[in-house]
Amino acid sequence: MSMIVTIRYSGKGNAAIDFAKEMVESGTLEKIRAEKGNLRYEYFVPLFDGSGNGEKTVLLIEQWENRAAIEAHQASHIGD
Repeated sequence: MSMIVTIRYSGKGNAAIDFAKEMVESGTLEKIRAEKGNLRYEYFVPLFDGSGNGEKTVLLIEQWENRAAIEAHQASHIGD
């Protein structure tokens, strides 16, 4: 059974969006997508952010074949 992880990034101004762009532009996104067991790794930006605090948010959706694939991914990025 596959597992889905959702992560919400937020920060002052465009910090979260800038982070997601850096992940794409640096090639990190494609490297993660190529990892064994990765089925999906995508960033989404809401059209309307109702937080009201001026922070922009980004949602990351990851899908992995199983828990072992998630754990291998996390272990490979500790300290990055």
